[in-house]
Amino acid sequence: MFQHICFQARAYFKFLLNSKTKYSVHSPFVYGLITQCLEKPHGFKQLEPKAQLERIKDYHHHKVSDLDQPIELKIARGDEDIETIFAFVDTSPNGSLIMFPKPHHNKKNEEMWRHLSQNLHLNVSIDLFSVGLLFKRSHQVEEHFSLRLL
Repeated sequence: MFQHICFQARAYFKFLLNSKTKYSVHSPFVYGLITQCLEKPHGFKQLEPKAQLERIKDYHHHKVSDLDQPIELKIARGDEDIETIFAFVDTSPNGSLIMFPKPHHNKKNEEMWRHLSQNLHLNVSIDLFSVGLLFKRSHQVEEHFSLRLL
């Protein structure tokens, strides 16, 4: 138990050292996601994962509605096989999103988060500490963010 608490404290301290605020984001897509979705009333961090996904899905659906194909959304679990997630990524259309709750909860989750964010097809990753967001956006330059929501 003590090791788990120490691991999370180190992970959070490391996150605080490396993370930025919305004011350092130069990507219009990510900045819009932060200001128009994540910072809406009833703070994103206080929502349950299912409600977080619904909020992101609603916002994301409106922003990528110019695509002819439907977007796919997935909640990745730390106990899930990473090959299953990679298979989803390979078969999902452009604009798809993977939400990864608690990417820093333990070493296994952190390792999986690192592998997912390095996937070539998932070229936008946003680490909010309590949740990780991975987007398949082939038309966007690869960018990885660690962001503190204010």
